[in-house]
Order: sequence, then C-alpha cells, then structure tokens
Amino acid sequence: MQADTISSADALIHTGDTATLMLGKLTRRLKALIAVEHGNSGDSVTPADLPELPEDDLRLAAMDRKFSRELFARLLTELPKHRQAMARARADGNDRRLRDCVHQLLGAVAYCDAPELEKGLRELRLALRTGESETIRFYYERAINVIDGVLRMSGYREP
Repeated sequence: MQADTISSADALIHTGDTATLMLGKLTRRLKALIAVEHGNSGDSVTPADLPELPEDDLRLAAMDRKFSRELFARLLTELPKHRQAMARARADGNDRRLRDCVHQLLGAVAYCDAPELEKGLRELRLALRTGESETIRFYYERAINVIDGVLRMSGYREP
C-alpha cells in the first residue's frame, strides 16, 4: 500500500497540483501514524481509523476565505484594465487576443471566490472556442456586464 501511495505522490508532483500533493503527503503521514498506533503496516487502515480534525478544517477554511478576500481586493484594482484590454481586443476583432485576456483574467478570478465573474468568463472562453461570431458577441456582452456589475458593487468610479 505504501508503494502505491508513493507512486501516486510522484505522479502528483509531475502534474504540479500543489493542493493535491499536500493532501497526498497528509494522507501518507496519517496512514503512517495510524499504522504505528495500531501496530501494523498501514495496509488495513480504514476511513474510520482516520482522526477527525474539525478545528483544523475550520481554521483552514477561515484562512482560505481571508486569502480569497485579499486576492479579490487586488483583482478589483486590476479589473478595469482587464476590461479595457478585452474591449480593445473585441473592437479590433482579435479573438485570439480576447481569448488571452479571458484566460489571464480567469487565472486571477479562480482564487477569488467570485462565482458569477468566473461563470461569465468561462462561458465567453467556451464561446470563443466555437468561432461563431453571434455566440461570441452574446457571451462577450454577458461577461462585460458581469465585470461592470462587480465594479459597480465594489464602488468603482471611472476616472
């Protein structure tokens, strides 16, 4: 079992998924601790053997929310520039540049707990993949409206 866990962890290292890698390391540590406590090799560990960590879960969730709010505050300062870049790309008819703008903004939004904004951008990204001008126009306008709504709600005023 331990060899399977180690090979799984190695595979995760190659994917670059840090959160999953951390979870894999935590799982290995817990299995090793339980194995020592139960006096076995860890092969017979069941989910019931795993300790409950509610305090840690709550603390981590609070840290995630705080981090998410900080990232969102940073995003708000950059959001008008992202919107302008998207508008320029659309006005120029440059779907490739628009796709790059959406991709970059989605990267920032993914960590900010802004589901409406993320949804609008994901829809636009999918529309851009179709290459259909009416579909792109519809989802571009929808994404811009979501961005404008976020900016309005944050109290942003155009200079």
